[in-house]
Amino acid sequence: MCKQVINYIVTVISVLIVCFGLIIDFGNRISMSGTLKILIYVTPMMLLFINMIIQIKLSTEDNYKEKIRKQMLWLIFIIYIIAILTLLFIGSNFRFIGEYLNWNLDNVNIVPFREIVGFISSLIDGTSTLRNVAINIGR
Repeated sequence: MCKQVINYIVTVISVLIVCFGLIIDFGNRISMSGTLKILIYVTPMMLLFINMIIQIKLSTEDNYKEKIRKQMLWLIFIIYIIAILTLLFIGSNFRFIGEYLNWNLDNVNIVPFREIVGFISSLIDGTSTLRNVAINIGR
C-alpha cells in the first residue's frame, strides 16, 4: 500500500511540474529560456524514472513490476513528447539562437544530399576532378 501511495505522489508531482511548465510556456507574461524548459521537463522524467526503478526493486510481484514499468515509461514518453513540441513550436532560445548571434540563416543547406548532387554534377560536367569531389564528399 505504501508503494502505491509513493507512486501516486511522484506521479502527481511530475504532472504538476509539467503543467506548471506548460502554463508558463503558453502565458504571455514570462518567457522561458530553452535551458529552463529542458530543466522543467527533464526533472519530472527523472523523478518518474527513479521512482520506477525503486518500485521495481522493492516489489516482489511480477505483475506489479510490469504494470509500474509500463505506466512510468508511458508517462515519461508523454512528457518527452510535450517537451519536444514546446521546444520546437513555442519560442525558445534554441529555435532563435541564430538571430541572437546574428547568423545569416539564408544560406543554410537543409535539403538532404544537395551538395553531394552538386559535386557529382560538377564531376559529370567536367568542372571538377574526381579527387576534389571525393575530398569534398568525404569530409
